[in-house]
Amino acid sequence: MARMLDGMEALLRGEVAPPPAATLLGMRLASFAPGEARVELDASGAHGNPMGTVQGGILAAMADALGMRLASFAPGEAGPASRTPGAPSGSSSAT
Repeated sequence: MARMLDGMEALLRGEVAPPPAATLLGMRLASFAPGEARVELDASGAHGNPMGTVQGGILAAMADALGMRLASFAPGEAGPASRTPGAPSGSSSAT
């Protein structure tokens, strides 16, 4: 876990290259903090589908990249799937 956190911090500082898929799609890690990760993408026509919206696979890739948020939790800390947003630690979600 610590190695993952160190890697994300190094990525933010520009000390390591982003994953090749992120570079290909134009995604970038904008911020990373405990319980939070922000991934950005400047969508262009290359990201579009015939309906003129962002292609669903691009959105899925961004959702996949947000798995970095899980890495921001300390070992043993409850992750987002087991906690209701805004609730104190130890509270669980029904969903």
